[in-house]
Amino acid sequence: MQQQPSFNNKIKQIMILIILLLLVFISLRELYVFLPGLLGALTLYILSRGRYFKLVYHRKWRKGWTAGMFMLGFMLLLGILIYFTVILLEKQVEPFFKNPASFLSQAKQAIVEVQDKAGIVLVSDETLADLQHRITAFIPSLLNDTLNLLFNLVILLFVLYYMLVHGKEMEAFLAKVIPLKKTNIDILAAETKRLVKVSALGI
Repeated sequence: MQQQPSFNNKIKQIMILIILLLLVFISLRELYVFLPGLLGALTLYILSRGRYFKLVYHRKWRKGWTAGMFMLGFMLLLGILIYFTVILLEKQVEPFFKNPASFLSQAKQAIVEVQDKAGIVLVSDETLADLQHRITAFIPSLLNDTLNLLFNLVILLFVLYYMLVHGKEMEAFLAKVIPLKKTNIDILAAETKRLVKVSALGI
């Protein structure tokens, strides 16, 4: 008789976990475009969790201001990475974006000259036309990808702020619904943290 409530609690935990996983699956399927932002927020949360909790719960810093400080630091880091990436690629892609038609014409002429000197047809006219069409269509696709990147950055910052401010409550809820012992949950959390650090930092 004493084991019945414990068994019922386990069943409830398993059912809640199944429902939670189902909701996560549906959300990811419908919002897969924004999945990088969600995963990025989770990664940054795991990496910054220890220092954030130390500042908030040991040094008694305010949650909102501390989370904002972390987000500002991440934004500066991302800005620096994007800046240097643009600087490195600017000279290579600038001629193409300024005059893509001229760039494609020069490339086509170079291919034709190589074929004339070699005496063989390396690339047919149909292939060149298809390549030109693909490259021309690449610009709108690049703009669309840039917009998706910006949306994902906004989602990353928004979700990260929420996870930092409500981290304790979120972790307590997950520990409650996951049908594992506390020691196993701690092992799972430590292993997840290690894998995230290995993947993100390459350690």
